[in-house]
Parts: sequence; structure tokens; C-alpha cells
Amino acid sequence: QPAAPAISPGQQDALAGDERLAQTQARPVQETAILPSGIRHVERRLWQEGIEFCTKAIEGDDRNSGYKLEPSFYYLRGRILEGLIGTEIELVDTNLAKEDFLLAHRYAGEGDKFFRKMALTRAGWCSYCSDNMVEAEKVLRAASNIVAVVPETEFLLAKVLMHKGDAEEAKEPLLKAISEESFFCFRAASDADFKNHLPKVRLWFKEKKTQTLDELNQWRNESLQLKTLHEIFHTVSGSNTQSDRLMHLEKSMEVIDEKTYLSDLLDFRKQEPILIEIRNDFIVKQSDAVEAEVAEVMRALPTTRVPSVQVRHDKEAGFMGGASGMLVGAGIGAVIAIILTANEATGQGYIGGTFTWIFGLLIYGFMGVVGGGLAGIIVGWLFGKVSETSRVEREKAENERVRKKAQDALFQEETRISQDKAAVAAKKSKFDILLQKLNFSG
Repeated sequence: QPAAPAISPGQQDALAGDERLAQTQARPVQETAILPSGIRHVERRLWQEGIEFCTKAIEGDDRNSGYKLEPSFYYLRGRILEGLIGTEIELVDTNLAKEDFLLAHRYAGEGDKFFRKMALTRAGWCSYCSDNMVEAEKVLRAASNIVAVVPETEFLLAKVLMHKGDAEEAKEPLLKAISEESFFCFRAASDADFKNHLPKVRLWFKEKKTQTLDELNQWRNESLQLKTLHEIFHTVSGSNTQSDRLMHLEKSMEVIDEKTYLSDLLDFRKQEPILIEIRNDFIVKQSDAVEAEVAEVMRALPTTRVPSVQVRHDKEAGFMGGASGMLVGAGIGAVIAIILTANEATGQGYIGGTFTWIFGLLIYGFMGVVGGGLAGIIVGWLFGKVSETSRVEREKAENERVRKKAQDALFQEETRISQDKAAVAAKKSKFDILLQKLNFSG
């Protein structure tokens, strides 16, 4: 026989009309290389040709021994004979369909639990259609014991039990069915077998709604913990980009607060993993923001620099003052010498006056220049020293004032940094406590 390659998850259910199940289930289904031809017959609503194709595929012909142990052909033929996918009424035979479904279950691999459960579920439905309730219950209970999510199995079992009058026994499978797929709430409310027990069914749904609300509120308080999420939201300083996630979580809770229909509450239960994922991502982002803030504050160092009180001393200040004084003193001495010489030369003749000017300037000039220069040196040196000392004191006082101001600024900056570090350490400690309340380990 040809190899049996895998087809896409849920494809066989989709071709048989179970579109809703096909969208919500994923399973590996094995098919032979010729099964797609049978699928095309069903898709084109060629029911007779589809039955003939499956029969030939199973029994074979003169060129092929057939695929007698391939469950997919039995299941496909059973779905056509069952009649629920639009088969022409003259072709419907639930007894033959039941035999095909039982063979499909028998030949399916142990690992393909979903397929085996679907096959038994269809067989149980066929027994119900044949009004064989004992057999239908037996087959559907066997299907229910297979660990796979097929809510229709539980619903049909409850339907059979209701039909038999065993209403109390129907409660457990019915509630299991609606817990797995909420649209069975509506099917139960409109199903003929349930209508005779509708007050009881409504009571069960009311109890289920109360129970579901209690469970959802407990989940919100213990698992989601919106109040604590708000607290960690406000621990991050500055702009916070996490508000959208928090608002989404709060908006989702309106279903619980409005105490809406049971079906809405049951559908909401399926969102719990998604909401927990959003919650955990929110916490991780907040944790990263807090860690970044802590790291930034802890790295902070003072930027204020305190200058030293150093004053430049001009060692040549006295020399420069003396040199300047010498020049000034020599100049004054020269002027005095001229005045004295001019005074003595007054009233003398030309020759006497000439000699008086010559010798007067030589004698008085020398004495004035030398004396004035020496006096200028002494006075200029003393003045230079006094001026330098005064400058040094003024500069020293100014530097001391600047240094004191810088020290005050440094103290204030160090105090602020210390306070910031203490505050961020307290924030980190509080955040860790909030994480413990959330039972979050990252």
C-alpha cells in the first residue's frame, strides 16, 4: 500500500461538516495518497460517488487489494451515510453509518484519541437515531472516557440520558459540554429532549453561572490582582507606556462585573491564559523600568568640583615697583637740579651763566638723579610690596568665598543623591514586595 502522509490538523472534520470543531481542534490525521479524491467528492456534494469511492478504496479491485485497515475511508463513508452533511435522503442509512464509525474507531491508532473519540461519538448519534438508547448510552460513555476535547460527545450523552428520563445523570455531561463549548447552552435550551426538563436545566445553568462567577472573581483577585498591578504601575517614574495593557485588563473584567449570560462567562474562561500572559508581560516591563531607574540612580555621582584656595604670588612685584620708583625719582631729581641751576644762573653774565649751567647741571643733576633714583627705588619697592600683599589677600578672600560656595553646593548635591538612592532603594523594596504578592518570579 502507498505510504500514509499527514494532512493538516482537523481537515477530515471540516470536510464532514464539523467546521466549528475543525477550527478549535488540532490533531494529526493519517490519510492514504488517494483520500483527497474522496474528499473532493464530498466537497462537490457527489454523495453516491463518494460512497462508491470509499467502498472501492476499502475493498479494492482487480488492480489494488484496497485499504481495509485505513480508518479515514470508513469515517468518510460513515459521515455521508449518516446524513448530517446534506446527503440525499434516499442514501441515508444510520445503521450502516454506525458500523463504519465503529470500524473507524477500531482501526484508528491508539495515539489518535481525538479521531477515535469523534468516531465513537458519531456511532453513538447513529444509535440514537435508530432509537437504540441503551446502545447509544454505552457507545457515548465509551467515547466520553477517551481523553480528548470533543464537547459534542458529552452533549449527546446528556441528550440520550434526558431522552431516557435519567435527568440527574445528564447533569454532569451537560455541564462538561457547555464548559468546553458555550454554544451548547443554546442547543440544550432548544433541544426537544431537554425541553421536558427545561426548569431543571435552567436551574443547573443558574448554579453553573453562580459557580463560574465565583471562580472568575477568585481568579481575578488571586491570579490577576488588578489592584496590585495598579500599585506597580505607579512605581515607575516619568512617562509610563504600560497604561494600554492595564486598561485592556480592566476592560476585560467588565464581563464579570456586568454578570452577563452564562455563555459569555464560559467563553471568558478561555481568555484567562491570554490575560495572564498580558499580565505577566506587563509585570516584566514594569520590572525592567524599575531596574533601569535603580541602576541609573545608583550610578549617580556628584558633579560639583571644589576649587583649591591657591593664590599666585608675584615675586617680582617689589623689583618692578623699585624700578618704577627709580625712574620717577630720577626724573624729579633732574627737574629739581634744573630749577636750582636756573636760580643760581640768574643775574650772571653770559660767560658766568654758561659755566653755572654746565657745572650746576653736572653737580645738581647727578645729586638729583642719584638721590631721586635711590628714594624712588625705596618708595617704589615698598609700594610694590604693599600692593602685592593687598592683591594676594583680596584674591585669597575671593577664592575662599568661591570654595565655600562650591562646598555648600557639593553638600546639597551629595544630600540629594543620597536621598534619591534611599528613595529608589525603598521603591525597589516595595516593588519586590508587590511581586511577592503577585506570586511572580519573572
